[in-house]
Amino acid sequence: MTTPPSIELPAELEKVVETGTPRVATVRELLAWFDAKRRGHHVVNSIRVILEEAGIRTEPDFEDEYIDNEIRFLRTTERAGPIRSVRSIPTANRPDDLVTITRDETVAKAMTVMVHHNYSQLPVMQEDRLIGMISWRSIGRARVREDRKYVRDCLEHPEVVTVDTPLLLAIEKIAKHDFVLVKGVKEQKEKITGIITATDLSVEFHKLAEPFLLLEEIEKRIRRLLEGKFTQDELERTAEHTVDREVRGVDDLTFGQYHQLLASEEHWQRLGVDLDKKEFRRLLDEVRRIRNDIMHFSADAIEDHERNRLNGLRELLRCMM
Repeated sequence: MTTPPSIELPAELEKVVETGTPRVATVRELLAWFDAKRRGHHVVNSIRVILEEAGIRTEPDFEDEYIDNEIRFLRTTERAGPIRSVRSIPTANRPDDLVTITRDETVAKAMTVMVHHNYSQLPVMQEDRLIGMISWRSIGRARVREDRKYVRDCLEHPEVVTVDTPLLLAIEKIAKHDFVLVKGVKEQKEKITGIITATDLSVEFHKLAEPFLLLEEIEKRIRRLLEGKFTQDELERTAEHTVDREVRGVDDLTFGQYHQLLASEEHWQRLGVDLDKKEFRRLLDEVRRIRNDIMHFSADAIEDHERNRLNGLRELLRCMM
């Protein structure tokens, strides 16, 4: 479960308010100041309210920035826009991990490096300047014409985006070219800060999609477990104070209402399972809180203990059917 943030302005930001002196810290440090670990919906909203009341904004916006990147805290009442950009992908922010090669190296060395790292392409750099890219595709095309020995003979033009490029625009380019190189802005506008490949995108989207798929299976199994065991009147009475829509069956109940429906010992016994009611309802309530956070599209993947809770309830439900 995401820890709710504290409700006071952290001491670390008081000087920004008092003197207007900008402060630099990572997003992870900001969350820690508010006793949080990830950017769930309630955490983000609470931090925004507190920062806005203090007249502080972050640059870039703390919700959009990669969690281990630095942001600046400025004294102003303006707020940055919440558009998800390239900088939210981890590999766009790892210049020290970027594997490159120079234009005068041999193609044999380039191929060896690509095989070693399981890469499909390498940026070609001369000191800190980007020259181009070499890839299996560019090597194949060059060697169709004649045997090419050096990297400079097999160059192709790379697709380059900035860290501020909207992620959806970058995805279009990655789908077409398999990768994009990422460069900085302002004082770092010529520096390559990372690379995003189709594989990187698939990993990130798996992290984001996995909780939704787990929750979908959990909810379907709960509905199957409850189906046919309660009257229409019992279902309506369970939901009468919490929903404003017609309840025609268990499909119309929420996680909170599943929890409430099973509070009665009589209702619990109807399930016909040899499990502890209190523990099962506790798990339901934990998953409800995780679900509420996930459904608001948190900027960060769920934590391991939250994933374990979802997997645990899913496995328990599988055993019950």
